[in-house]
This record gives sequence, C-alpha cells and structure tokens, in this order.
Amino acid sequence: MKKKQPIYEYWRKLQNLPFGKTIYSILINLYVPYTGSIGSRVEVLEPGFAQIRLKQRRSIQNHLNSIHALAIANLAELAGNLSLFAGMPGDARLIVKGFDIRYLKKARGIIRASAKTPILETNDEIDLEILVEIKNTDNEIVATCTLYTLVGPVK
Repeated sequence: MKKKQPIYEYWRKLQNLPFGKTIYSILINLYVPYTGSIGSRVEVLEPGFAQIRLKQRRSIQNHLNSIHALAIANLAELAGNLSLFAGMPGDARLIVKGFDIRYLKKARGIIRASAKTPILETNDEIDLEILVEIKNTDNEIVATCTLYTLVGPVK
C-alpha cells in the first residue's frame, strides 16, 4: 500500500504512549472543530475499523435527558470517516455526500460508535456506503447510520 493517511499515522505513533489516545482525540477535536464540539474519544483505530466513545454531559443533552440526536450523528460521521481514513492511501481524500440515520432508543450514559469500512489500495474514485452502529453500555443499538461517501484522489 502507498503512504498512509497522516490522520492514521498520528494514531499509530500516539496510541500506546501514556495518555496517547487522549492526546490523539484532542488533536482530532482541534483539527475538525465542529466534530470536536461533542468531546468524543477515539478508543480503537485500525485500517477499516474505528470505535469512538462519547460520554453524556449537559452540553450535548436534549430536553429528554439523553444525548442530542445531532451529537449522535456527529459521532457516527467521525467513526465512519476515521475508519475509512485509516484504510486508504495518503493520496486519497473523502467527502460525505449523504447521511441517513435511524434513532432506535434514547442514548444515555456512555455510547460507542463503531464502523467497518473497506481497505482501499488506490485513490481511484469510488462511492461507498458506510454503516455505523451506535451502542450503549448494555450493548443495545441506540442508532444506526449510513454515510454515503465519495473517495477520490487529492487534487
């Protein structure tokens, strides 16, 4: 495979250091400010897989004392994008073209978004559908999301 994405290379360098996952999560939150507004934490990142954790707190709650729908959607997008970034060459880029989410249950406490994506060997243009599952600590699915993503060469 060609050179990896810098986003994944930083993870590889930091993940096993003391506080490395926390530092990486802070860097991602700074790099993508809107996504960073929810304060998620990257727990697992490898080519074709990501798991991101989000803890309920007042700043991301709704009036029903659960995690706001858009915070969940933001978490799903981050998981899908990081999973894909980790498994594509450094000369590729992605953009989410569409988004479909289903809320199945109130999200409370700690939730985790997990995404599995293909590992791409080239930067050839391709449309992908990425499924993300969001589960609570009881392993119940609280939401499912499909990201409609275009991958192609860096211009």
